[in-house]
Amino acid sequence: MKRGIGVLMAAALVYGLLVGSASAQEKDVVIPLTLQDMSGKSNVNIALPMVPHDNFFGMSPRLSGQYGLGNMAFGLQVPLSMAFPDEGDTGFGLGNITLEGKFHQCTGGQWAICYGGGLALSAGFLEADESEVRAAHMSGAVGHQSWTYHYYESLVIRPLGFVAITDGAIFGQAEFGAAIGIPIVNTDGKDSHEAAILWAFGAGYKLMDMIAPMIEFRGLSPVTEDGLDSYLWLNFGARFYFGSILPMVRLSIPLTDEASLGGGGQSAPVQFELGCMFQF
Repeated sequence: MKRGIGVLMAAALVYGLLVGSASAQEKDVVIPLTLQDMSGKSNVNIALPMVPHDNFFGMSPRLSGQYGLGNMAFGLQVPLSMAFPDEGDTGFGLGNITLEGKFHQCTGGQWAICYGGGLALSAGFLEADESEVRAAHMSGAVGHQSWTYHYYESLVIRPLGFVAITDGAIFGQAEFGAAIGIPIVNTDGKDSHEAAILWAFGAGYKLMDMIAPMIEFRGLSPVTEDGLDSYLWLNFGARFYFGSILPMVRLSIPLTDEASLGGGGQSAPVQFELGCMFQF
């Protein structure tokens, strides 16, 4: 008898989780500007961050795709980076090809709470032995606000946890994780690894099911590199909803010299991104 009651309670719990998750998914969790997509849907995404520096103009196009399986998703990222200097040669870099997987679960009710985690693996096998190539990668890392896609000559491991809350219109999201870079090219004289702590917070409001203005605070704090302060950004922007087409625009204000590629009075005081997601 007790065993039968236990089985019924377990079945009820599983059913409640599944129903709660489905109910929350119906709210269409808003996709932030730079934080994780927890919609659970498949998509193809084109992103173009731009970094106007005193000495060059950086562009970092990234093509990505995600195959959604409801509470799980698997993705592929192909990033590039370019730096067009005021003087000298143009720098071009193929970023780290990235594979990632993530899962999430949502509760039901008037307010849906979604939580989960993910792991990304990226590798940069090409050498960056020219200053213009390194400048291109650095503008890419700053433009994407992440080491993951442009930590050249290294294998990068990025574990991440995230949580979001929404009622279908108002939403907030937070994530916390780490990025660990392990040199795999030109390893002589390099440390065995470099590591940084990642965190981000975002909030916004979806208006008339067509536009979701939002604000984000994002940080990356190196923990193994001496003499480097945190990279901090304040992001403003919006995502638009036109059926399965979801454009976005982002304006980023760097809050530290590292985030603005500062040094010697030279910096990128404002950064931009245009993007478009095709969701299906």
